[in-house]
Amino acid sequence: MGFLKDAFFSISSEPAVARLWSRSMTNSVAVFTLHRLESNGGGSNTVGLDTLDQILTKLAQHRIVVDSLYRTITDINSHPDNIRPRVVFTVDDGYTCFADAADVFESHGFSATLFATTDFVSADDWMWWDKIEYILKNRTKDKVCIEHGENARLISFGADESLNNTARQFLEEYLKTVSSRERQSVIEQCAEQAGVVLPDSAPPEYRALNWSQLKGLHERGFEIAPHTVSHPILLNEDSQNSERQIVESYRVMQKHFTPTPVFAYPNGTEIDFGTREMNTVRDLGLAAAVSTSPGYISSAMLTTGSDSLFSLPRFYCPNNVQRAVAIATGLRKYIGMAA
Repeated sequence: MGFLKDAFFSISSEPAVARLWSRSMTNSVAVFTLHRLESNGGGSNTVGLDTLDQILTKLAQHRIVVDSLYRTITDINSHPDNIRPRVVFTVDDGYTCFADAADVFESHGFSATLFATTDFVSADDWMWWDKIEYILKNRTKDKVCIEHGENARLISFGADESLNNTARQFLEEYLKTVSSRERQSVIEQCAEQAGVVLPDSAPPEYRALNWSQLKGLHERGFEIAPHTVSHPILLNEDSQNSERQIVESYRVMQKHFTPTPVFAYPNGTEIDFGTREMNTVRDLGLAAAVSTSPGYISSAMLTTGSDSLFSLPRFYCPNNVQRAVAIATGLRKYIGMAA
C-alpha cells in the first residue's frame, strides 16, 4: 500500500500533472516548518539537505514562489489581486545546521524564516528534548522513577531500541504537559538516576547558531524572528512567565539586529497556546504568529487586524520530495496524506 501511495505522489508531483492541483493554490499559501536539516537526514523532525535541495528544485520547476513569511504576508496584503501559488519555509529553534540549509536556499535564489529561541542562541541553556536524548545515550543505569501525576512512574531502558524509543516518547509527551520548572526538575531526576552529569552548555551536536551567525544570516536577507526565551509550552506557564517568554525574546533580539515582527509558538498545537498568548503577540506590535496546526493560509487570513493572523497554520515538511511537492501544489486539499 505504501508503494502505491509513493507512486501516486511521484506521478502527481510531475510539473504537467501538478499544475492541475496548483490552480487551487492561487489564493493560498503553504507554510512548511522544519527543525533539523542534516546531510544524512532521516531522524525525527529531520529533513536531509539533499532532500531540501530536490524539493526546492521541484518547486522552481512548478514556478511556485518561495519566500520568507513576513515578506509573503506584506506582499499579499499589498497586491491582493495578484496572488500566485506560494510556499514559505520556516525553521524553528536555531540549530547550527541552519547555516548549511541557508546555503541551499540561496543556491535557488530563495529565502526562509528562522524562529530562534534566545537562551539557546545565547548558550544559557539547551533544548530539553536534547537533554533527554543525551541522558539515554550516556546512561549507566537502565531505570529511572519520576513523579507522574499523583503516582510514580518507573521507566526502563535497555538494549532494545524499541523499548528506548517508547520510554523516550513517554518522557517527551509527559514533559509537554507540565510547566518549565517541573520539566527541569524531572530532567534533573532522570539524569541523576541514570548516572548522567548533564553539561551546562550544549554538546556540539546540540548547539545553536550564535548571535554573530544570526546577524550574518539577517544581513544576507533571511528573516530572523522570536521563538520564546527557553521554549516552554506557553499554556502550561502562568500569565507572567508566558508574557515574559514572548516579550523578552523579541527584546533580546532587538539588541543584536532588527528582528522580523512574527512569532512561532513552541510546539504550536491548539493545546499549546491560546487567546492570552495571541493577545501578547498582538500587543507587542508583531504582525503575525504561526502554529503547527496543518492547513493552508488563505488570503482572507492575512487581512490586517484579523485574529487568524496570530494562529497561522503550518505543515511539517516531510523528508520526502514527492510528498512535500504534493502539499506545496495543493494536492493535500483533496486527499488525506500523512506528512
